[in-house]
Amino acid sequence: MRARFSLVVALLLPWIVTAPARACAVCFGDPDSDMAKGAVSGVAFMFVVTGMMLLSIASIAGVWMVRARRAAPSVAEGDAP
Repeated sequence: MRARFSLVVALLLPWIVTAPARACAVCFGDPDSDMAKGAVSGVAFMFVVTGMMLLSIASIAGVWMVRARRAAPSVAEGDAP
């Protein structure tokens, strides 16, 4: 019981005792500044690019599944290409 309490205290102590970390001017600055708006736009652009890449990979996998299903009956019937 004492070991468990010590472990909990050891894990929670850094979050309780430490002061909040100082971030850059974008985080603690004016949210309506041009720098903050640019950072938000950059993050949104990265999400769009990542989403498009994942969507393209999923669509290629779907195309390959359809082609495999269409090719499977001809291979099973013994048709030689």
